[in-house]
Amino acid sequence: MKIMFWNVRGLGKAYRRSLVKSHVIQEELDVVAVQETIKTDFVDWELKEMAGNKDFVWYWIPAKGHSGDLLTGVKWETFEVEDSVLEEFYMAILVRHRSTNVRY
Repeated sequence: MKIMFWNVRGLGKAYRRSLVKSHVIQEELDVVAVQETIKTDFVDWELKEMAGNKDFVWYWIPAKGHSGDLLTGVKWETFEVEDSVLEEFYMAILVRHRSTNVRY
């Protein structure tokens, strides 16, 4: 299992999204968690592009100015999302590994 946590400092520009995509592909990541996206919303193609066209389930908390925003993607092939809690400045996601049935 490979996880990336990153203070990305903005995902509005294609260049930043391509950096996330490069890491997802190169490191074969299962979970991507970024903060400071400085975005209030995402469209499907942005998320699909950042995942390297792999199937990820995405959760996010919108930005309030330049703070308070979180984005987490979970690779569908590896994990099943069993529960999620999204608060103003907090995110928790309970996942189950599909092959081992271990919960994280």
